[in-house]
Amino acid sequence: MKIGKSEVEAFFGLEFSESGILKKILVSIESFFMRRFDHVSTISNSMLERIHKLGVSPNNTSLFPNWVNVELFSFEKNENDLRRKWDIKNDKKIVLLMLFYMNLRLMQKTL
Repeated sequence: MKIGKSEVEAFFGLEFSESGILKKILVSIESFFMRRFDHVSTISNSMLERIHKLGVSPNNTSLFPNWVNVELFSFEKNENDLRRKWDIKNDKKIVLLMLFYMNLRLMQKTL
């Protein structure tokens, strides 16, 4: 399971409810289900700490931050080199895009 944020934490953080009893119940449910997964990954250290507090073993968790490892890519030294290499006219914009597929490949290699 991959988690970006805790819906329970967001619910109370946005002050939809202040009920301590409701929060305890929802956190218990969240913890119950979270511990049932073979492996849980997330995008931030703070969420990783939260997952551990919910009772998920650190051995069953991974951190996959939303970032780009620039060492995996080679970049042209300047825009003109890139335009020449790919025959891109000066009146055209250059847009670089990293797709989610790269993150999946890195996750598969790590696990």
